Amino acid sequence: METDNKKLELIRWLTEVEDDAILEQIEFIKRSDRENWNALAKEEQEAIQEGLAELERGEGIEHDTVINELRKKYSAE
Repeated sequence: METDNKKLELIRWLTEVEDDAILEQIEFIKRSDRENWNALAKEEQEAIQEGLAELERGEGIEHDTVINELRKKYSAE
């Protein structure tokens, strides 16, 4: 739900933006995001989508857990 609130805040803010430079930057970000996504192989896109779906289902691993496991694994070598 926090994401939805952020989106709504951005939409409200965007409707009031008068500065063309800011609008151009937002358009650039939008274009770049789409181009970067399209540059990925279909398998990579599917893997990302599956990872996002796992996170939505609460199946992800906490960032701190991953970092701690990697530190243990690579500091012992």
